[in-house]
Amino acid sequence: MRTPRTSAAALVAVSGDERAWGRGWHAPVITTTLRQAATTLAELHAAPEPRLEPLTERDLALLSFTDPLWREFAEMSYMTERPFLVDDSDIRDTFGLKPSTLREALAS
Repeated sequence: MRTPRTSAAALVAVSGDERAWGRGWHAPVITTTLRQAATTLAELHAAPEPRLEPLTERDLALLSFTDPLWREFAEMSYMTERPFLVDDSDIRDTFGLKPSTLREALAS
């Protein structure tokens, strides 16, 4: 998860430094789970703790009959088989940037 503040800081850092030329940079990201993000968001808004359950392949197949959007979710379900991680260590090490905290990101 990126916040506008973190992305802007990364853009400013790489745009004014010769070390940044000739390559791509990942802005610092918050590493968290959907469950942690949903729980923290609920806490920030004094809402009950969310109840999260995975959809099965059967659930997605049945939902895809009702709305084309669900067909897209079913088609992309392979993306849930393992985590997607962004390696932002280069921008952290080179420019000393860090991501916002999860609470800061959700409060903004």
